[in-house]
Amino acid sequence: MAAKTITIALLRQALEVLIMGSGQSISEGIDEDGRKRFLLDPGGQTCGIEDGKLVTSDPALRDALIEILVFTDAADEDEPVEPARFLNQTSNSGEEVKAPPENQGIQEDAKKPAWQDSLLAKLLQLFDSDVLEIFGDTGVGKTIFCQAVAEEASQKGARVVYIDTEKNVGRKTRDRLAKLQGWKELRFIPGEGIKSQVKGPGLYYLYTPSLQELSTITRNLPDADLVIIDSLGMPVLVKYSRMKQNEQGHVLQEMIAIKGDLKEWAYRTGGLAIDVNQPVSDMNKTPQQIREGLWPFGDKSGFATKSVLRFWKIKDDEGKSVIEGKIHKSRDFGKGTKIVDMEITNQGTKIKILEVSQ
Repeated sequence: MAAKTITIALLRQALEVLIMGSGQSISEGIDEDGRKRFLLDPGGQTCGIEDGKLVTSDPALRDALIEILVFTDAADEDEPVEPARFLNQTSNSGEEVKAPPENQGIQEDAKKPAWQDSLLAKLLQLFDSDVLEIFGDTGVGKTIFCQAVAEEASQKGARVVYIDTEKNVGRKTRDRLAKLQGWKELRFIPGEGIKSQVKGPGLYYLYTPSLQELSTITRNLPDADLVIIDSLGMPVLVKYSRMKQNEQGHVLQEMIAIKGDLKEWAYRTGGLAIDVNQPVSDMNKTPQQIREGLWPFGDKSGFATKSVLRFWKIKDDEGKSVIEGKIHKSRDFGKGTKIVDMEITNQGTKIKILEVSQ
């Protein structure tokens, strides 16, 4: 793929991606030297092209546009420009993405997407572009962890899809997240799920308790850097509980298919898929089985997930909870290897992804 020259058409498309969901609008005008300029309203920032270089009235606007313009994989000006896959700085065709030579003023560090210094980037380094399952008892911080990873990544320029099947993201949290740049609540569209609604960096949220809708969504997932299903086990378990014993295998097969969809999506995009789950019931389990740790709900679906983290609450004092995420299954790390340290207090949440030698 040849390096791209920034043109007025590409700049206009990049601006449309940038302001998506912000409530701003774009107008065109001519400056005193007869050059075309774009104006953002409200805000009053302007930008344009001068001698093949990007010119803006605001450095922050320049940085945001550079990130979109440099990492674009559109084949020509007539195609819509969306922020491309940032990981490894490659296009969808596998070729290296380089800044156009006209952009000599762009600093090298501007080419590195900000989210590569994030919890998401560290998880990708540990588990690669694949499906990561996180499971544990209710109240051990699985959702809080996923929300923190999703929020940080989206605010650093990643494209994040958060599918909530249990209303784990409550109204108070959604009201707070709605104030963030790029936040958008999605609606389910029969036949296509949510694919057409995910455009550009941001945090895209959908609530659905329906296994049928979830199945449609995962068969038609959009390009993104992170997809979270919180949780996969609950809609499956609801269906499972209402079925006769000779029918229950069908819903478990659907769970396997959904995990397969996530795995294929990760292969296609280079992103990370996280599915949250509950452990199987301790009913009819021996005390030794319970002590050794129950496995995730879903039986054979585990074959589609090579990396599984179990979250444990190891301290729960008044106003403070300490949680660890340890390897339950992995090709690269031994069982019980600690990966996540998390502390939840009234002041907020602190999360650390540990560096582990493979």
